[in-house]
Amino acid sequence: MRILAITDLYPPYHMGGLGLRVKGIVDRLRRHGHDIVVVTTRPPRGVTSRPISEERVFRRLAREDEPAGRAKRMLDEIKDVMFIKRKVESYRPDLIYLLHICDLSKTMVPYLAECGIPIVYDEGSIGMSFAYNHHGTWFNFAKGRPLSRAKVFLKPILVTACCAVSGGALKKKWVWPANMRGYFNSERGRQNTKAAGVPVDGSTVIYSGLDTELFRFAPRTAVGSPPRILLPGRFEPNKSQRDAIRLLASLHRRGIAARLALLGHVWDQSYLQALEKDIRDLQLAEFVQVQPSMASYEDLPSIYQQADFCFFPSLHKSGLSRVPLEAMASGCVVISYGNEGSDETIRNGENGYLIPEGDVESAANLVSDLVAQPDTFRKVTENARALIESRHSLEPYVDKIEAFLLEAVGQ
Repeated sequence: MRILAITDLYPPYHMGGLGLRVKGIVDRLRRHGHDIVVVTTRPPRGVTSRPISEERVFRRLAREDEPAGRAKRMLDEIKDVMFIKRKVESYRPDLIYLLHICDLSKTMVPYLAECGIPIVYDEGSIGMSFAYNHHGTWFNFAKGRPLSRAKVFLKPILVTACCAVSGGALKKKWVWPANMRGYFNSERGRQNTKAAGVPVDGSTVIYSGLDTELFRFAPRTAVGSPPRILLPGRFEPNKSQRDAIRLLASLHRRGIAARLALLGHVWDQSYLQALEKDIRDLQLAEFVQVQPSMASYEDLPSIYQQADFCFFPSLHKSGLSRVPLEAMASGCVVISYGNEGSDETIRNGENGYLIPEGDVESAANLVSDLVAQPDTFRKVTENARALIESRHSLEPYVDKIEAFLLEAVGQ
């Protein structure tokens, strides 16, 4: 099958689990014999190095979160849909595969709706509902009401001219593809998207998988001394790293000299600064490691294996994060607020723990109890690994996706 995959931040340029999951899917589908061309975003600003070798990956698209004025943004949207049109016409795919397009131009959506090619949307976050309800700068301009008589006359001419120059790739009106089918990596994500008004008929849930050979299980007989807590995730308020600092402070007040490691891409610099102030004010600097950058995917398994607990206090409601899966596979006990799909994976008290949002004292109680109960700690880690192997391993995950794609093209 010939697949044109359109995605944001295709690795090695990525900000976390979404990009890594996409590359894992593409790599496995290629091994299954599918011919895949990837169209993705340009390397981030300031990046001068390029991957040594890339097989059929085109890094040409703009990101909506890049600094740009209205005119520049609209020009990027027009250029992006024209580039996608050229790829569709030259490659002639059997399937359009949309993965992680939240920050991409939405001009592609009405164009793809008219191509007559089956479309599958992989929903791992809020991209589908965002695209359905926020159409971008071009469509806001095209449908917006002019503010002067001169613009009333000139605007239709300009819109028609832009559409003509694009070779028909750019559309005047927003249209959602009638033949688009999607799969979600959590049931909550599917329900949230449906509640946002997006047509999700024909969709299904395929829970994420990961490479269990890469994320090997490190058997634990007891919590380490000192206990080590890990929180991977980009630095921004909804990832709640500040709650992890509060957890650490609570443990120290109880006489448990735990250590905390925080690592991830800096999404919000002011939030990172507030976090560092918390650490100083609570006099925890020697007990906290802050790594404001993404660890390489190859290094992640050893980082998890060195931790006893993975605290996952995310407030994001959509998707299914890879963090709890990776931690459970590696031998960490996960303590979570239940968001980002973790409540669909964790069975409380059996293979991890679910606590109310913001309740760091409950998290501290759990850590204290498990320090004193090594048999319970060991059993929870073993149950977590068993769940990952039975439900979240990578190859069966990709097999389910492949079956869904083949069904979409009628094979």
